[in-house]
Amino acid sequence: MQTETGDRSRSEEQGVIVETQPSLEKGITLLDKPEDLPVFQALVASELAGDSSQALWLDAENQSSTYALARHGERLMERLEIGKAFTARQHHRLVESAGQFISEKTELLVLPQITSLYLDGGLKEWARKDLFSDTWSQVEQLQERHGLKVIISLPSRPDDLRYLVTSSVDDRIEAEPTDQGLRYSADDFNQLVYRRGRSVQTTFPYWKTQITEQEVEVAVRST
Repeated sequence: MQTETGDRSRSEEQGVIVETQPSLEKGITLLDKPEDLPVFQALVASELAGDSSQALWLDAENQSSTYALARHGERLMERLEIGKAFTARQHHRLVESAGQFISEKTELLVLPQITSLYLDGGLKEWARKDLFSDTWSQVEQLQERHGLKVIISLPSRPDDLRYLVTSSVDDRIEAEPTDQGLRYSADDFNQLVYRRGRSVQTTFPYWKTQITEQEVEVAVRST
């Protein structure tokens, strides 16, 4: 069964919101996904929809594909600051100076592939561990100081830096492609529908169990 996507409003007395993806909470969220899947773009677009909030994206390994971002509209691009790093030291400096680009409207800090440049930069083991440890400490301080939602990812290959991240994240989201669309797994999120272009896909049993004697208006929360 398909329904066209609507706005994010709902009646408090009758009606439900059906979410096609999990919402981010304040704190640090680890996103587990295939590296070539543009999930960051979808989550950022959803978080910035409907208000005047902004995001700061500190990029590694060219995850901030402008093509994938542009699919969500020019308005998203206008509310997103992007800084790119190509070496571990550049990435460290970006995080170190991030506070200069965070305003009262900044709600979200995006850090894909956060350890990758520290693994590939030709640094000695002790140097890259010290450098990333300082980077991660600054990320935690930025989150706490500004009350941010921080979303990060890690490279799929094993490394000896990820323990610093996995031992102190607040939430996790897993995303994987399916024939019906992106499937998300997260605490406090039960995926009942899948986004398919400008519509959403679900099954008849879900709608059947949700129908009551009262008329129910459904607003799909998606971008």
